[in-house]
Amino acid sequence: MASNETTVSGDVLYQSGDDLSEANLTRSAARSNATDYVERGLAVIVDAAAGTIDIDSGHCIVQDGVHAYDVFPNQITDISLPAPNGVNHVYLVIDETVDDDIAYHVDDDDTPPANPSLKIATADGDAGTSTPLNPRPDVQLGDTDIQRLVAALDANGQDITGVGAFDSDSVSTKQIASNRYNAGAFAGSDPDARLDNALSAIGSNSRLYLESATYTKDRSIGSTSKLIGPTYGGASVIDANWTLNGFGTFLSHFRVSGTGQITLAENISSVSHSNSGGGSIEAQASGNQIRFCDNVSVTLTSNTSGCIVDGLTRSSVTDNGTNNIVGDVS
Repeated sequence: MASNETTVSGDVLYQSGDDLSEANLTRSAARSNATDYVERGLAVIVDAAAGTIDIDSGHCIVQDGVHAYDVFPNQITDISLPAPNGVNHVYLVIDETVDDDIAYHVDDDDTPPANPSLKIATADGDAGTSTPLNPRPDVQLGDTDIQRLVAALDANGQDITGVGAFDSDSVSTKQIASNRYNAGAFAGSDPDARLDNALSAIGSNSRLYLESATYTKDRSIGSTSKLIGPTYGGASVIDANWTLNGFGTFLSHFRVSGTGQITLAENISSVSHSNSGGGSIEAQASGNQIRFCDNVSVTLTSNTSGCIVDGLTRSSVTDNGTNNIVGDVS
C-alpha cells in the first residue's frame, strides 16, 4: 500500500510552553455548537408608542470565525427603531480589537454588521412584539442514529409520511453526530451505569451529553472529553466526588450538590456553568479554569499556577497557588 506524509505548519494547543493568552484561549473556545448563541437574558421589549426598544442585560457567545468571545452587555433602554411601523432586525456587535466594545445594530433590511455580531431578535414596531433568535446553538448532525428514539416514538396522533425504507433494528442514538454522544442511550440500569459504559466506549476529544438525572457514584474521568449537561445549573446533578484526570477535560452545565466535589487533577481541565447546592471545586493543576458558577466553594491548591477563576456568584475562592487569576467573584 502506497502512502505519504507531508508536514504542515500550524499550532497544537495546549502543549508545554503554550501561553494561556487571549488569542489561544479564544481560538480554543471557537467550536461549533458552542458559540453564536444567547446563553441567558438579552430580552428585547418593544415600546410601540415611542418607537423604541429596551434590551435586558445578559450573556452571549460571539464568534468571528477564528475566535469566540463571552459577551456580557448591561441593560440598555430607548433604542430607536429604524422601522417604527415594521420589522426591525437586532444585532449585538463587538469590536474584538477594543476592550469591552459592545454595541447594538438595528436595521430594517437585515444587513449584518461588518464586525463580529450575533442576531438576537426581530422587533415588530407596529405589533409591539419581539421574537428572540439564537437562544441555543444550532445542532449540526452528520450520520445520525436513532434506535432508542424509535423504541419510544410517539407521534401524538399525527401521521408520519415520506419515510421510505426503514429498518428499526439498525438504528441507535448513542452517537448523535461525529464525536458527539448521548450518555442516556448506553446500556445500564441507572444513570451511573450508563455513564460508565459511555465513558468506556467513546474516544478522546469526544463530547458526551449527560442525562437529566442525579449521579451518585464517585468516579475518575481520565479521557480528554467534554461532558455537558442539558441546562445551566439544573438537570444533571452530581451528588458524588468526580475527579477530572484527563488533559483538557471539560465539564459544564451541571449542578454539584452540597456534599459533592469536582476535582481538577490535570492541566487545562475546566468546569463552567454550575449552579451548586453549596458543593466544592478544587483545582490541583496548572491552567485549570473555573467559570460562570454559582454558590460554590473553590480551592486552588499549592500545586496550581496560571489558573483562571471568573464569573462566580455567591461563591468563595481560596488561592494557595501562584500566578493564578481570580477575577469576578461575588
